[in-house]
Amino acid sequence: MKLLNQNKMKTIYLWVSNEGWKPFDYDAEETKLALKERGIQIGYSAKIGNSAEIGDSAKIGYYAKIGNSAKIGNYAEIGYYAKIGNSAKIGYYAEIGDSAEIGDSAEIHKTLFITGTRATVLWYSTGEINIGCHKKTITWWKKNYKAIGKKENYSEEEIEEYYQYILICEKMQKLINSK
Repeated sequence: MKLLNQNKMKTIYLWVSNEGWKPFDYDAEETKLALKERGIQIGYSAKIGNSAEIGDSAKIGYYAKIGNSAKIGNYAEIGYYAKIGNSAKIGYYAEIGDSAEIGDSAEIHKTLFITGTRATVLWYSTGEINIGCHKKTITWWKKNYKAIGKKENYSEEEIEEYYQYILICEKMQKLINSK
């Protein structure tokens, strides 16, 4: 789906098999039916920029703002008041929470969330890991995990547990980088 605002009439472009992109009047019943058939939901006062592409079964919350040329994958969910920047790319099945902000040209690919004994671990496909309140690169974590663990009063067993999580994240990053 592409959305374009021309001369006060809101035009939405939907992909039609064997025809390519076809313009629809956003407010027409035919368009509402086409959106419903594709499982696309666009919330009240949502703003979608020119040339934005939104996949089938995507859900866009109230007051969400999606920038020009942004690409939203199938089944992605964009929360209320979320802001997606120009040219950002959001992958299939991604969920962007309420009031979240994704900057211009950002790409959200894969993340990994682990609930550890003491803190959560969040790996971003950008090579960064967030453990508790510390967000650092994988390389940094591999060098400093023991010192941080001791500073945060982790036991030796917990320090080893989190080192294993760091290694898992490193393996995932290597997979991403090899593509």
